[in-house]
Amino acid sequence: MKTLWIAAIVCSLGSTGCIFGSSSGGSGSSTGADDDDGDSDDASVDDDDGGVSYAELAACRGEATDAEVIDTVAITGAYRDSLHEMVVCGGLAVSLCAAIVEGVIEAIQNASDDATPPAWSYDAGVYRTAGNGVEMEARFFYAQDFAVGQAGEQVQHNLFLVDSYLVDAKLVIDLFTGEAEIRYDEPGPLVELLGYGADPANPLPVTFADLADIQDRLRALELESVIVFDDERPTGTIRYHLATPRQSAGALLDGAGLRFDLQQADGERAALDQLLVVDSWNVEYNGYSALQGDVAFHVDGRHFPFAGTMRWEGKEFPERSLTCP
Repeated sequence: MKTLWIAAIVCSLGSTGCIFGSSSGGSGSSTGADDDDGDSDDASVDDDDGGVSYAELAACRGEATDAEVIDTVAITGAYRDSLHEMVVCGGLAVSLCAAIVEGVIEAIQNASDDATPPAWSYDAGVYRTAGNGVEMEARFFYAQDFAVGQAGEQVQHNLFLVDSYLVDAKLVIDLFTGEAEIRYDEPGPLVELLGYGADPANPLPVTFADLADIQDRLRALELESVIVFDDERPTGTIRYHLATPRQSAGALLDGAGLRFDLQQADGERAALDQLLVVDSWNVEYNGYSALQGDVAFHVDGRHFPFAGTMRWEGKEFPERSLTCP
């Protein structure tokens, strides 16, 4: 599990939020900046799925030139790039769970009180990260009854602070016998999550097996998250609001999928009076840095209306197809 935790934290270190360089227009981004009449200077599409076929648009393109067709569908490139950021947000959800399960124990071992992962902040039971147009919030819930909270209730105390469990905890190891114990000033509000009751012994004898048991209990905590995305690109502004259903931290760490439920979404490109509307949504982070599912949408505005689909099959970027409505 330590390997997974290290890999997940590297994911967090690489970002100030849920975006890896989104402002630069990653792979799959389409034409260049708009000029005054809304047409792009570059009538080409650079796309790592091999580009899209425009033959399916023959019946609805009317008298639009090839350059106008390319410019008209450019908003779908912005959409495709923006949807990719769900991969990073899924990775951040996993890293947050890993930091709780592994980070607190390591903080005690390293005589540190704070195991909050990089890029995350905490306030009143809510963990937040933000950057480059994304805001992500996460909340944790008890999976069983404790004195501090009942099963299903939100955890209001900071899960990343050692003092939340044992105040001023120190791990002491006898180098001659190999025996270890945790000495502390007083129990914290989340002490029961350690599995020793509300008033554990002090000092508290612990073995490596005990530490593994503590991690198992922390894995039972359940996570919910919301993601608000607002990505402005030269060829379109994409916005969507997502929520992930509640599931255990342990399930996520074991590779379970993380479903992104759509709350609302839209896209627009003012230069072409375009609106992108989502017709159906079924997307899941597969637990291994990729997505599964599909999204259907349609676009209205100059020069002609069209429809399309984004489909993921265990990839970071979706396969994009366009059709007449």
